[in-house]
Amino acid sequence: ENTQKANPLENLLYSDRNRTYGANTIHNLKVDIPYVKGLSYKMTVSAQYTAKEKYNYKPRTSQKGENKGIATMDDATNYALLMENMVNYQRTFGKHLIHLTAVYGWEEKGTKQKKTIGSDYADDNLTWHNKQPGSLLVDIDKDDKEVILSQMFRANYTFDDRFPFTFSIR
Repeated sequence: ENTQKANPLENLLYSDRNRTYGANTIHNLKVDIPYVKGLSYKMTVSAQYTAKEKYNYKPRTSQKGENKGIATMDDATNYALLMENMVNYQRTFGKHLIHLTAVYGWEEKGTKQKKTIGSDYADDNLTWHNKQPGSLLVDIDKDDKEVILSQMFRANYTFDDRFPFTFSIR
């Protein structure tokens, strides 16, 4: 029978670091082509970046440290990049309205993660900074990347503001 009682203030013994850093930016550029009436170009560029640090050490003297000390170190970064190019042409000829749109897009997303969980530490002085655990429980090193290309073309035709026709391809 386990007669050891949990210390209600045990969480105060843990060493924790939980930080998140991030940056986002979006830029748009639109140009009306002066020599061709109704023709315009638009470009959108976007970037997102997030970095996370999550470190925890449960000392050997705590019940969850199980008389060994347990350290968790989890570093992760995520990013997303986007670039879209759009060309529009819109013109009215008498009762005829023509609107053409072409889009080309590129997107890249990625994640990098390094996670380590170790135990059986000789002492609690260095917490998660101790690089010599007695046993390594988990060691994850992940690097994922995804790239997406997209295209779209759309043609709209309207006669006399009453009879619309649309053709699209992706």
